[in-house]
Amino acid sequence: MRITRTECRWRVLGVGHVVHDSLEALALEEGYRAAGMCDQIGISEEYLRRLFLRDVGLNPRDWLQWERMVVARRLLCWELPCEEIAERLGFADCRSFRREFKRVYGMPPRQYFDTRFGQWRLLPDEIEGDGALGRKMPN
Repeated sequence: MRITRTECRWRVLGVGHVVHDSLEALALEEGYRAAGMCDQIGISEEYLRRLFLRDVGLNPRDWLQWERMVVARRLLCWELPCEEIAERLGFADCRSFRREFKRVYGMPPRQYFDTRFGQWRLLPDEIEGDGALGRKMPN
């Protein structure tokens, strides 16, 4: 068995077949828990750890934490409330999500969003009108 990166996603491959087509989707489905992933794939946590170290270069815990934050960045683009993002990603609450996000990216989620996407925010008069699909054009 091995883990490979193809086209923007990680796959788990067995001998002659795909065990799981998207490790990212599996992580999300299992709440970013290695034990849940192991149950779905049918391997032990120790074997998963060895696979990750050999094929990815990280242990599963570090990869899961990183993948969780990648998904958090995507969810921020949708301007979802912090509580909803925290719930979707399996955090205990919004506060623990914010703390982890700041640890990884060096700034809280709101500041990250404003820095990256603030210029594309919807404006109230554009939402109801037909100007540029309701999007503000960047300066």
